[in-house]
Amino acid sequence: MVDTKKCLPSFYHFSVTKKVQTAKLKNELRGLGLAVAIGTGVGVTIGFISTIAQSGITSDALKLAMIEGIKSGTEPGVMSAVSYGIG
Repeated sequence: MVDTKKCLPSFYHFSVTKKVQTAKLKNELRGLGLAVAIGTGVGVTIGFISTIAQSGITSDALKLAMIEGIKSGTEPGVMSAVSYGIG
């Protein structure tokens, strides 16, 4: 049986390294996506609930709460992406 590690050590090393690097990149992007989704979801929920609590439940207040929730949800999403990148 031919040992490919002995015959082509540089090719074997490059191939394995490339696969590992690709897997690490996919894993990091997946983690980043989860961090942003969680941060944005929490921010939207808190913004929505606080706006509803302040103004009461009416159709206009629900529209305003949705807009405010989306506005306030973007900042935690960005902050979670930055903190994920730092950590």
